[in-house]
Parts: sequence; structure tokens; C-alpha cells
Amino acid sequence: MDYFAAFDQNGHIQVIREDTDKNGKIDYIRYFRNSEQYRTERGTDHDGFFESVSFIKNHLIVKTKIDKNKDGRPDIIIFFDRNRKKKKLEWDSDFDGYFETTQIYDDPEWTMIVCQDTNADNITDIRSFYKDQVLMRRELDDNSDGKIDGIEFYGKTGVLRKIKEIKKDFDYTQAMYRSHISIGNAMFYTTTIIMVGFSVLILSNFYPTIYFGLLTGAKPVKNVLLMPCLLYLPLIIFSAVPVFPATS
Repeated sequence: MDYFAAFDQNGHIQVIREDTDKNGKIDYIRYFRNSEQYRTERGTDHDGFFESVSFIKNHLIVKTKIDKNKDGRPDIIIFFDRNRKKKKLEWDSDFDGYFETTQIYDDPEWTMIVCQDTNADNITDIRSFYKDQVLMRRELDDNSDGKIDGIEFYGKTGVLRKIKEIKKDFDYTQAMYRSHISIGNAMFYTTTIIMVGFSVLILSNFYPTIYFGLLTGAKPVKNVLLMPCLLYLPLIIFSAVPVFPATS
């Protein structure tokens, strides 16, 4: 039998079971309430297990649950809008019962936004933005505090173009100090080592070597002359904080 329907005492249809593959096993079930379909179950492996369950409202599928590993728990949940378009997908990739990945499709600016919670603390750690299926931007929360720690920008071909690491605590003063401690020290020591290293060539008796030492050592001097800019530029940028406030 390829088709079986059950009715209640009032003659209203309750369930329809179908063998769509005609292999002797039911692989598609439709459930009705007051003669209106509200749920469907579908199996694809001909083993009697229904991997996909869809929920219907006003004749439209609003949600579909998929159990890929057949453990009785859904691994993928897909939500649909009124136009039958997919608006959100939740995915449990490691089959532990926690949906660590959420894909959003109804954002007006991006084709898809993928949110990943890598440590199951209900805080998004990685948020990726796609346009026409190409990765364009990625936001990273390294310490799972709910604040963005880094942003990666990608080109139209999906190649990493730029990385912008932003403030850990959204404190402009501390951000300036961290920048000077990390970048400023490196510039100072590098310039000093280059100048001292090439100045040794001045002690040579060979004039071309002496000139080479002078000219090469003079280049880092330009960096020293730029020290006022390096010192005062952060203060100038810092003065623009009220105009460009940090956002969490």
C-alpha cells in the first residue's frame, strides 16, 4: 500500500502516510488538525526513521528540524518567513545537543551572517558576514566577554585584506597606552639598533664604506625627527573621542 489515510469520528482527516519511493516502507507522514495540515515527517534512508520534521502554519512551513545522526535530537533547525524563504538556521555540528552555529539570512545588508559560539556559553565568539556567498568581514571575541576584540576584512574574492584589532575594554586611554607599549617600544628599539649598527661602518678606512654607513644610518634619524608626531598624534586622535565614541 502506497497511501494510507486515517480519519476521526467526524470524518476529518488526521494523518496521511505515504510510501513515495514505493519500496514497501512509509517515508512521508502528514498530520492534520481540523483538516488543516500542521506537521510533516519525512525519511530519506528507507530505514523507517524520519530525519526531517516540518511544522506548518497557515499552509506555510515555518520551521523544519533535521536529525542527521538519528539520535532522536534535532541537529539542524531551519526557520522560514512568510515568503517561504529561509530566514535563520541553527546547527549542532558536533551532535552534543547545543546549537553552536546560527546562520541568519534576512539581514538587509548581508546575504548571510554566521554566528558561532565555540565554548557553549551563549555568547557569540565569531560572527562572519557574507555577501553573495563570499566572506567579507569577520568579528572576533577572543575572551568571550561579549565585546569585539578584532575585525577581519576580506576582499571580493574572499581573501583576507586587513585585520583591525580594537580595544579590549573600550577604554580610549588604556588603548593608547597599549599601543605605545607594544608598537612604540618596537619602533624605538629597532631605530636605535639600526643607527648603532650602521654607525660602526664610519670607523672604516674605506671611504665608500664610510659614506654607506653615514647614509644608511641617517635614514633612521628621520624616524627620530618624527617622534613629535608620534607623541602628539595620539593626543589629537584622543581629542576626537566625544565625536567618535566607542561602541560595544
